[in-house]
Amino acid sequence: MNQKRKDRIQALAGKLKQLQAQETKAESRQRTKMARKSRKDDLRRKILAGAVVLTCVEDGRLSKKDFYAWLDLALENPEDRALFDLGDRDGRLAVNGMPEATMSAVRVATDLEAPGHDPQSAREGSQQV
Repeated sequence: MNQKRKDRIQALAGKLKQLQAQETKAESRQRTKMARKSRKDDLRRKILAGAVVLTCVEDGRLSKKDFYAWLDLALENPEDRALFDLGDRDGRLAVNGMPEATMSAVRVATDLEAPGHDPQSAREGSQQV
């Protein structure tokens, strides 16, 4: 092979490596973007779910005692527990003036307890995705 062809092959090989590196970088950026979106969506779901639960507590469909019992069982980090005045897990302090929280069945109001609430239509609506 003459030198001109060898030089051309080397130049093309270098260009191929460069393009492959660009493609790898673009794929990495895309994965990062998708991971960020996934985390953002997960955070939004948690915020919305929390807002629904707090609304249920505020309007009486979920008792405050059950809510705090639920939190008492779920939260282990002292900083998280402090946000809800749950006290230390080891000391088992009272929850907001209530006796030591124990988990009872957490129930959300049925259609008999919350006028205008139709659980069947709510279930059907959640299945339409």
